[in-house]
Amino acid sequence: MTAVDFTDDEIAAAVLATAVHEAGHAVLHTLSGLRVVAMHVWHHGGDVTSGRVDIAETEIDDDQVDGYLTSVVAGGEAEALWLSEHSRRSLRQARRQVYRSCRSDRLNYRRTHRDVADSLTETAARDRAHTLLTRHWDQVERLAVRLADARHLTCPAL
Repeated sequence: MTAVDFTDDEIAAAVLATAVHEAGHAVLHTLSGLRVVAMHVWHHGGDVTSGRVDIAETEIDDDQVDGYLTSVVAGGEAEALWLSEHSRRSLRQARRQVYRSCRSDRLNYRRTHRDVADSLTETAARDRAHTLLTRHWDQVERLAVRLADARHLTCPAL
């Protein structure tokens, strides 16, 4: 095995970590009253993966913003929780590792937060996401396993 070769188990773990990230978004979107219509996870080679959750809403009402912001940061928090459970990393270490790769989530948070006065700070949104994710962790894990297996789920399957 060379430095660029990955085992099937390593690829499966990378896909599952991304699926957990996307399931975190999806579960909290649903708890916030938003409708998830599709979820996707892609494997790009090696341990490189990406994912996306599509919601039906094209605009977020002001009364939905805090829930939406919580959902936006929930992906990274879910992935960090999962990583800390399945590795020798503390939650703090896992957060540092995961949050570096959440560029689009951070941009989405900042863009939405900037446009709505008095919306949740990023720290408050992460704290809220952590509380909700731990409360609904079984649901996140079940959805992540289904997504990792199927790679794409649409509305009826969700």
